[in-house]
Amino acid sequence: MKFLIVLISSLIGFSNAQASVPAFKTKIVKEFSLNSFFDAGDRVYFNCQTVENTMTDMLTKMGAQDVSVQCYGGIQENLPSDAWEASVRASYTTLQASPNGNIPSDYKAVSLDSYDSCYLLSQLFTNVEDSFNIKDLTGNTSCPSLDSRMHLKMSTLF
Repeated sequence: MKFLIVLISSLIGFSNAQASVPAFKTKIVKEFSLNSFFDAGDRVYFNCQTVENTMTDMLTKMGAQDVSVQCYGGIQENLPSDAWEASVRASYTTLQASPNGNIPSDYKAVSLDSYDSCYLLSQLFTNVEDSFNIKDLTGNTSCPSLDSRMHLKMSTLF
């Protein structure tokens, strides 16, 4: 009988550890330009399709919904010598933890990796990270070289 009580209390304790977080949805709109000056004085320009795809993928991995990303400027397909800093407009919905929230949500592990565009992912992440409930962020958003690898781990609300 003692074993059964211990087992039941262990299961109850486990289920409480996985309790959902009350949250509410909020619509976010971010507009920003990507800095074209890298640390060593090099200029870096981005193709807008790459910016839009990378941003959409990152936001979706972090739990955003209703994601829409538009990029303006950047490297022009037909005129690669005519490059401008890329400007980004992103709209998306995130979950925000709140005791008054009516949406049960949970923190889930997220991993963001960049193998060849650390500078792009770093800029995109730092411009949107404040619109997410992020816990346990590990990794570094600085890029010692243009082709260095960036690896971030965190938990966000889903």
